[in-house]
Amino acid sequence: MGLAAECNPYSDSPCCSEYGWCGNSNNHCNCPKCVRSIPLEKRKGIDHEEVSSPHIGYVSLFPLIAGLSTGDKLEQVLDEIRDPDILWSEHGLRSLSASDMLYKSGENYWRGHIWMNINYLVLRALNVHYSTHPRAQEIYTELRTNLINTVHGSWESTGTLWEQYNDETGKGQRIQPFYGWSSLVLLIIEEIY
Repeated sequence: MGLAAECNPYSDSPCCSEYGWCGNSNNHCNCPKCVRSIPLEKRKGIDHEEVSSPHIGYVSLFPLIAGLSTGDKLEQVLDEIRDPDILWSEHGLRSLSASDMLYKSGENYWRGHIWMNINYLVLRALNVHYSTHPRAQEIYTELRTNLINTVHGSWESTGTLWEQYNDETGKGQRIQPFYGWSSLVLLIIEEIY
């Protein structure tokens, strides 16, 4: 498309031919003028210090989901979860903070809408790992109710489950019928984690 690019160094075909075509076979790595893309961690002159994502969203919830958030970090995550300007909506937790510059931008797929699979994992974490934390349990109860109401309301109006739900209206959107992770609402209702 006229833009500078390189082959994916982490794929099975990390080489480009002498003509600049990325490989889909081993032949692209076996020619005299082929260029092999180097993995980022092996490149010289790149600072390799560990950094966190600058975006608050589902990716920042994984330590909580794994039960690894404690002390001040747990309180910070609970603040982010419960803040309506960040992850909280009356329909569930947004996939990306409402205050993020990428919120509902571009392809707008995992950029703000509600996904049952991650919301289920957050509920599980709050119930299993943080069951003695009063604030975590308060958030658990309210989030659980919001998710059940969202899926039920969408079911009542459309007769189906959806891939994701709009964070502002709660309406189901994208693929339907989508019984995959949206059916997790049944486990949420029964509190099976």
